[in-house]
Amino acid sequence: MDRPIVGLHLDEDGGRVAELARGHFPHVRHDPPWANRPWTQKPDGRAGVLGRCSPAAGATLAPPIPHVACEPRPRFAPAEPGL
Repeated sequence: MDRPIVGLHLDEDGGRVAELARGHFPHVRHDPPWANRPWTQKPDGRAGVLGRCSPAAGATLAPPIPHVACEPRPRFAPAEPGL
């Protein structure tokens, strides 16, 4: 489920952490080639992701793009008839 990023901070080891609206705090490290997040390196890049939606775990956040509001998604897909 996508969640808006409401803030960013550094953990005790200096790793960048996203603060998501629902209280989750995933790391958003820039560690090429495994995690390519250059937007974490400069203040304007970090400011550009505030309010944007964070993708599901394991995905990377693309460079800042114009703001798009998060849309709620159903928690579970509806069951097919006859199952």
